[in-house]
Amino acid sequence: MKKVLYSLVGALLMCICIFNFTNILSNTILWETFLMAGFLSLIVNGLFIRVWQHKGGFLKSGLYPSALYQVFFMVVVGFEIISVSDKPYIMGAWDGMSPYVTLVLVSIVHGCVLLLMVKGNKRLV
Repeated sequence: MKKVLYSLVGALLMCICIFNFTNILSNTILWETFLMAGFLSLIVNGLFIRVWQHKGGFLKSGLYPSALYQVFFMVVVGFEIISVSDKPYIMGAWDGMSPYVTLVLVSIVHGCVLLLMVKGNKRLV
């Protein structure tokens, strides 16, 4: 249950950061969004890995599902945020779908960064 709660909090922090610091609602997929998401993911995941190290109750093999939880929660929360935001400049089908595609790709980047940080961390058991 702790992993799910930490994953939900991490996904909420990432969604808040992504929607505040990037232009994810644009009608194009921008590389700057992915670079900013990778940087923000390093910060958020680094914070949570430090917390997990100090608690000492998490095993490295138990943290791998946490990356999947974070991807899932980030997609669900992000879809809700995108659907309630008023996007008045939808011109075609791609203009409406591009924020969702960008969010899915950003959440996959976030999960992969967490996997790499957990795998490369020597202090976690």
